[in-house]
Amino acid sequence: MKRTRPSYLQTYRLSHGLTWAELGGLLGVSEASVRKYDTGERVVSASALIALELIFGQKAVDLFPALYGRVGNALMDRSFALRECLAGRGDPTSQKKLDLLHELETRVLNAHIL
Repeated sequence: MKRTRPSYLQTYRLSHGLTWAELGGLLGVSEASVRKYDTGERVVSASALIALELIFGQKAVDLFPALYGRVGNALMDRSFALRECLAGRGDPTSQKKLDLLHELETRVLNAHIL
């Protein structure tokens, strides 16, 4: 079984010669925040995640695979719960919701994060 590091941020940061303080400056966060992002002690905000994708040219799943996996697992659990609530309903709105859930589950499974 392949082991996934919580974060590859450190790998990308160091490969470009950036210190915690320098990357923090680019992100608009403290050096301590970047250090915690590196170790997985702090979840990256949406704005920082978008900035990191732009800085390193890498997708979120490649920077934070463990986080991506946790989010995917939680989405699957909630999707199955909503699917159960919609069971037996035949109205068009419920069908739209079921179609969305199917697409969501397919995307999560195709992302190979579970």
